[in-house]
Amino acid sequence: MSQLPETERPLVDRQAVDDDAAIRRLMQFSLSADFLRRLIERSHRAFFVFSPDGKQTHYVSPAFEQIWGRPRSLLYESPAAWHDTLHPEDRERITELASKNFHNPLEAHPPLEYRITLPDGGVKWIWGYLFSCEDGDGRTLICGISEDVTEAKVAAVSREAAKFALEETVRARTTELLDLNERLQREIAQRIETENSLRKQRDYLNQLIHAQDLERKFISYDIHDGAIQNVIAARMHLEAGLRNAELNDARREIVEAHRLLENVLQESRRIIAGIRPPTLDDLGVGAAVEEQVLENERQGLLVELFDRTAGRRWSPSIEMTIYRVIQESLSNVRRHGQTDRARVEVAMRDDDIAVTVTDWGQGFKPADVAEREFGLRGIRDRVAAVGGTVTISSEIGRGTVVSAVIPSLDPEQAAAAQRARAEQALLMSRTRMQAVLDRTPAVVFIKDRDGRYEFINRRWEELFHVDRNTFIGLRDTDVFPPDVVAQLRANDIAVLESGEAKTIEEAVPSNDGEVRDYVSVKFPLPGEDGRGPSLCGIATDITERKREVREMRETQNRFFSFMDHMPMLAWIKDAAGKYVYANNRMLAAQGKTLEQVLGKTDFDIFPAHVAEQLRAHDCQVLQGGDRLEFRESAPAGEGPEVVWKSFKFPVDAGDGSRLVGGIAYDATQTDDDFAI
Repeated sequence: MSQLPETERPLVDRQAVDDDAAIRRLMQFSLSADFLRRLIERSHRAFFVFSPDGKQTHYVSPAFEQIWGRPRSLLYESPAAWHDTLHPEDRERITELASKNFHNPLEAHPPLEYRITLPDGGVKWIWGYLFSCEDGDGRTLICGISEDVTEAKVAAVSREAAKFALEETVRARTTELLDLNERLQREIAQRIETENSLRKQRDYLNQLIHAQDLERKFISYDIHDGAIQNVIAARMHLEAGLRNAELNDARREIVEAHRLLENVLQESRRIIAGIRPPTLDDLGVGAAVEEQVLENERQGLLVELFDRTAGRRWSPSIEMTIYRVIQESLSNVRRHGQTDRARVEVAMRDDDIAVTVTDWGQGFKPADVAEREFGLRGIRDRVAAVGGTVTISSEIGRGTVVSAVIPSLDPEQAAAAQRARAEQALLMSRTRMQAVLDRTPAVVFIKDRDGRYEFINRRWEELFHVDRNTFIGLRDTDVFPPDVVAQLRANDIAVLESGEAKTIEEAVPSNDGEVRDYVSVKFPLPGEDGRGPSLCGIATDITERKREVREMRETQNRFFSFMDHMPMLAWIKDAAGKYVYANNRMLAAQGKTLEQVLGKTDFDIFPAHVAEQLRAHDCQVLQGGDRLEFRESAPAGEGPEVVWKSFKFPVDAGDGSRLVGGIAYDATQTDDDFAI
């Protein structure tokens, strides 16, 4: 355990130094040994004098017995016994340091801080040091001064525990924010990856469909502009020849040619309509499907059409997909269904288009024909190309149902909509995270590697009176003085170079010039767009807490000082009757040290009949809750019993429990009615 910092060392440390200086001055003036002995023995510090080799003890002050709880004769008999009182964890270290002091008595050595083990198993913290001095004959002796600093050490440990608890809270909040950010980044990356994969796949299929439709359109143009025009011209010539022909045989041949050409014309128009009906582009898929229904009726298949889309239009690829599903399904019914009746339904289902073609024909086993039937495979592939699904169910003797669910947006539109939803979700996540960070009482910020701010929360804005919209991109040099900037920058670089989170205490002036203390947790944060890591910090203001700790310590010191100078006995006991405080006056009256009283009851200190009386009075105060006055008989130390005028009162322990406080004075020789 390292020694206490100068700012946190209890007042008694400085007193020890003052005592040492005073003794040195007194010795310079060759004051009598009796005077110096009395001066030393009245001090509550332990004084030692050893031979230069440490093998002989020349002097041990009485305070040794109060602090160590052991007789002085122990060190007179064996100076090494001091080594046995050291705490096992400190024994090796302190023994080594003490040995250096003895071997180099003329050098200045730092104070020693260590623990000792009491006979009852308790532990105390000791602060002291060794120095050399000469006796009247010029011989060098080793002197030591030690004092009990357990209370100060316990207070320091309490402060460290409070600081550790605060750091744990900050660390927990930091972990939550890091986890939230990590999940968000993973989700974004996964969405982007999925979107890119789908976009590539759908772009490829869409290009295939577009090329296929474009090719069919060119074919229809070629047939229309080439074959059909020639056939029409041929028909016109034949009609003219027919009108002028006189021979019956020629007339019969011309009539047959005319009939054949008429069939070619009708067939060509049918092919054009099958490749891409003009109605599909001009009037939409609803009108094109109606033409298809009429065509199937001319071929002997009666089709019921239920179009519940109210004439809506979609992109060319979506409308072509709907048309082809119905066209191929009805063609399969005519060729294989052995039925003259079918039904077609087109309806909206949420954001999708549901197309269902039903017949009541002979049916089939889908597993036997679905994979090798070109028409059914074409339906599946075309619907899959636009992101839809197809279900084909059939049973022999009970007909077939082809159900297709087609998205109302083509792949490009769907990708754009998905991207918009992802961006909206990202915006909402960022907004939610911003709201969380803005509502935390801690100061949160992010800087890039060069120290430029990338983000600050609302608390940062409030403390330093800046606007985040104008502050982003600036550095600490735009807010803080050079010495503070140097401190902050050094801490930031240390964190970035280590790659690990660090907890740092930093002092930063606010906008009004007041220097405030912060516990900052700083950690590297992955940069955006492949850049190096940024630095994220979460700082909690501990200025008020540190001030409260100082004020509490000062209040305690004032209380103890006041009580120790009081001419009356004063004490505090818990509800079980154990002493939790006793002033110097009471300790002197009983001839005991504070360690011999704390945690003990009156039954451990006084005879049984006295302890029973004192305990009964304490219980009266605890039960009644009022201040009461008593005359109590109790011995003072080893002497006879004394009549004490006592004033006892309840004390709030601060945790809901109640203590008993009391003050008393010796009323044996007086009958006054002193009261408080």
